[in-house]
Amino acid sequence: MNSGLSRRELLKVGAIVGAGLALGPRALAEALRRPRGLAGADPQAGGARKRVLRLAHMTDMHIQPERAAFEGVAKCLANLQALDDKPEMILTGG
Repeated sequence: MNSGLSRRELLKVGAIVGAGLALGPRALAEALRRPRGLAGADPQAGGARKRVLRLAHMTDMHIQPERAAFEGVAKCLANLQALDDKPEMILTGG
C-alpha cells in the first residue's frame, strides 16, 4: 500500500510531530509561523538570532552489556548533564 508520501516527506512530518510533542502546541505553532532560518531571527530587520532548543543526539549507541555499555552510557549522560549549557532534550537513535 502506497501512502503517497516519500520517505523524506514522512521524516519531515515525523519531525514536526515530535517537535510538537516536545515543545507544546503553542510553541510549535509559533515556530512554524516564523520565516525559515534560525528561530527568533528576523531576516528583514537583521534581528539577533535566538536559540529555541538545545538538543543532544546520541546516535546508534550499540549497547552491548558484555562491553560495559551500561557504565559508558551512564558516564555519557552524566557528562551531558555536567555541561555549563545543558541540553533541554536528549534523543537517542538506533
